[in-house]
Amino acid sequence: MPILNPDGTPYRLTPYRNFDPQNPDLDLFDEWDAESIRIGGTPVYYSEVFISAADIDRTYNESRRKIWADKPVEIFGTYDPVASQQALGPFGLDSLDEIVIDANYKDVIRRLGKWPVPGSRIMTPHLREYWELVQCVLAEFKGWRGVRLQLICQRFQTSTTDNSEKGRQDMPQYRIDDHVFDPQAYPGDGEDGPLD
Repeated sequence: MPILNPDGTPYRLTPYRNFDPQNPDLDLFDEWDAESIRIGGTPVYYSEVFISAADIDRTYNESRRKIWADKPVEIFGTYDPVASQQALGPFGLDSLDEIVIDANYKDVIRRLGKWPVPGSRIMTPHLREYWELVQCVLAEFKGWRGVRLQLICQRFQTSTTDNSEKGRQDMPQYRIDDHVFDPQAYPGDGEDGPLD
């Protein structure tokens, strides 16, 4: 049964829209959010994983021939460093560490060209730690649009059965006092690590 006006005529919705998804003010807010993360956050380096479907082991449901991109992509985000736990389990030491990197959704998509791939490696310059991307979720919404992307990562564990160690020494150098990132300025780590 249709909804009727008091005079008995059918009620019609007006074309008035409370929210316009094409409003350019939303793009302005999105750019402001990306800039605030670039200023207040830190660069993190994303190396995409490449897995051939033919190389996936049927028993363990994993690929031992997966490779990661040689040149990482710089994205910006904020995160809280965590202390290493190194829990002792029935199969030996296992790292349960997990971090969540908050980044601007449109900025990450623009830099990577697509949605981040789970299994990719992320290097955080603070303490030069390596993480494996487990899940990506849209975390914050403004005006019916996703603004923030959360990259949920676990500590990256190298394996002797794949080439996961390859490329870890060639990651870019980053110092907190740098105004502009220059990978040639710091060609290698000293004895004390990246911040000697």
